[in-house]
Amino acid sequence: MVVKKPRVIIVGAGMAGLTAAHRLFTASGDFFDLSVVEAGERIGGRILSSEFAGDGVEMGATWIHGIGGSPIYALARDLDFLRGDDNRPWERMDGFPTDPLTVAEGGARVDDALVVAPISSLYRRLMDSARAGDVDPPPVPDGDPGVAAFLRRGLRAYRSSSRPAAARAAAAAAAAAGDGAWSLEALEDAVFAMHENTERTCTSADDLADLDLAAEGEYRDFPGDQITIARGYSRIVEHLAGALPDGAIRLGRRLRRLEWFPDGGPPCAGAGPVRLHFADGAVADADHVILTVSLGVLKAGLGKEGGVAFDPPLPDVKRGAIGRLGFGVVNKLFMEAEAEAFPFLQMAFAQEGPGRSAAKIPRWIRKTASICPIYGGSRVLLAWFAGEEALQLEALDDEDVIRGAHAAIEGFLPLHVDGTTCNGTGPSPTPLSLSLPPEVGVGSGGVEGRRPHLPCSGPEEAEAEAFPFLQMAFAQEEKGPGPGRRAAKIPWWIRKTASICPIYGGSRVLLAWFAGEEALQLEALDDEDVIRGAHAAIEGFLPLHVDGTTCNGTGPSPSPSRWRIARVRRSRWGTDPLFLGSYSYVAVGSSGDDLDLMAEPLPRGAEGMGAAPLQILFGGEATHRTHYSTTHGAYFSGIREANRLLQHYRCVSSSSSNSSSSF
Repeated sequence: MVVKKPRVIIVGAGMAGLTAAHRLFTASGDFFDLSVVEAGERIGGRILSSEFAGDGVEMGATWIHGIGGSPIYALARDLDFLRGDDNRPWERMDGFPTDPLTVAEGGARVDDALVVAPISSLYRRLMDSARAGDVDPPPVPDGDPGVAAFLRRGLRAYRSSSRPAAARAAAAAAAAAGDGAWSLEALEDAVFAMHENTERTCTSADDLADLDLAAEGEYRDFPGDQITIARGYSRIVEHLAGALPDGAIRLGRRLRRLEWFPDGGPPCAGAGPVRLHFADGAVADADHVILTVSLGVLKAGLGKEGGVAFDPPLPDVKRGAIGRLGFGVVNKLFMEAEAEAFPFLQMAFAQEGPGRSAAKIPRWIRKTASICPIYGGSRVLLAWFAGEEALQLEALDDEDVIRGAHAAIEGFLPLHVDGTTCNGTGPSPTPLSLSLPPEVGVGSGGVEGRRPHLPCSGPEEAEAEAFPFLQMAFAQEEKGPGPGRRAAKIPWWIRKTASICPIYGGSRVLLAWFAGEEALQLEALDDEDVIRGAHAAIEGFLPLHVDGTTCNGTGPSPSPSRWRIARVRRSRWGTDPLFLGSYSYVAVGSSGDDLDLMAEPLPRGAEGMGAAPLQILFGGEATHRTHYSTTHGAYFSGIREANRLLQHYRCVSSSSSNSSSSF
């Protein structure tokens, strides 16, 4: 007699679905008739490793959020996925940068000690207290339960009592001296908003007012470093899939409708109690379905179109949880940056007269007429010397020559990010983003085949410095520092982006994160509009001044930044019909209880009541109460649902399934 195997169909080949399949197969062998159906043409779901401009990048899931106890870290470590390939750098291979450059809109550098450090520390303390559950209920009448109101209450308290009056007076004086158009409060607002915008990408909440404050106390990260996976996050899901039998995963099978039978038996003899209807018209029966589609797809299914429809409809408690929980959009924009070619620079040195000469430019270079590339776009620069200066050039060692060349370039092509004037009468300008390696060649005038009376020349190889880890402090509405501060050309959809930074130190690939409405707008734009917006932001924060205008935005427009974007690549999770968003959050009006309701199988309480048990099981990051929004939350949910079936069929004991958290 042939015993019929329980048929299990897992919907979705992302982290949750593949974890569940891996657990079922490795724990029970061929006990189950197991298959995974995936709507897309690849596995991984919201995990998608790729390559851009020669660097490894993650279009979706990026971080291992803490290594202490993380099953994702343990798996990546044991499989040697954390060790990089010498031939390909990868995103955030050097961790978080320790020296970000914080710039206010218009190009004024924000003082780290007086503004950035205290405001950043305040923000961290506030969010740490929220996640530790140390937050008192909001006072009446300000009874707003959202995170935004809590953060702003903390900022107001800091201004009124937390900071000594003398320290605030000193900071205010420094702000006024550096750039009179920025008040201390305006700078603090801009830096605080910068951190709030980072929080939007961390949580996926478009507006932090919609992020429930009380629920923050239940969210848990693992301790230790947050790291990326050198070989790519996709290697994790590929490993899980590789352990399954051939043919177990079927791509291109988009589920449209799910029939289930909460009150009785299957539709016909021998069929399972769950019937799956696919977009291509195919139908499949199963004893159990583990549904791991995104919360966005489930939300769409509550409407008339899109998502997965349930027949009969889901119970009200399940529908309510799906409707109340938040599910936002977060997108990443990768940009390949190129430094513009060094110009053919003719240097008009100040003649006799006090105050105008750049003090650091040495005497022996002050009669040099130009510094220029030896051909358009070359990294080799050339300067000519004659007479006494030419003889002095011969006598100097390379280090002194390089210092002199730097002084000349910085004196004529300063890159201002600190609010100083560009005419040399104020504080020293910030150096141009250009360096000269210790390789210079000095001509003697006696080269064979040339007339020995030619003037001396010094070719120098110029190298562009790395793009900084740029934190952007945008002027805020109604609290901004006055008219003229906002860079008019920066489009609205980039104004809540907290930073533009290389994906590792020295990379030509830059990264910016977007959330909410701005993330959706990013998806809708064509590449040319995205590049124009990126240029406007870079020019608004890293202007290259060569015309003597001030750097505070009140004078003529600054010259464009020397950094240009050659091409871009971005994720599009919001409009992808297979995801309709990025990850979940607990919205105001919902709670951790809703996450528990998401995890409840259907039918509810069906054991011994006539209906087949465990017809539909739910997995995915949005079904985990303390680790929602993460890949390890999705992993835990896959283990949980697999163990639910293993216990039901007594394939494993309850104690062993509860302790199972690794492969």
